[in-house]
Amino acid sequence: MTDRFLYAVLMVCLALGGTFAIAADLTRDNTRAREAQMPVVHLDTVVITAKRLTPNAKVAVTERDGPAARRAQ
Repeated sequence: MTDRFLYAVLMVCLALGGTFAIAADLTRDNTRAREAQMPVVHLDTVVITAKRLTPNAKVAVTERDGPAARRAQ
């Protein structure tokens, strides 16, 4: 029975704490935040075009006995 009461009290405290945190954030002075904003740079859009490989295309595969595999072991 004590645990049910404790859980209820903790939930109420959590709800009040969250409400207080949100209210404090909404009512704070934003002048320092506006001064600290960094300039934003907008870059040009990059468009990449490529051809699809054919379904039977051969792709480079590293063999297990290759030099890179020996070094990794």
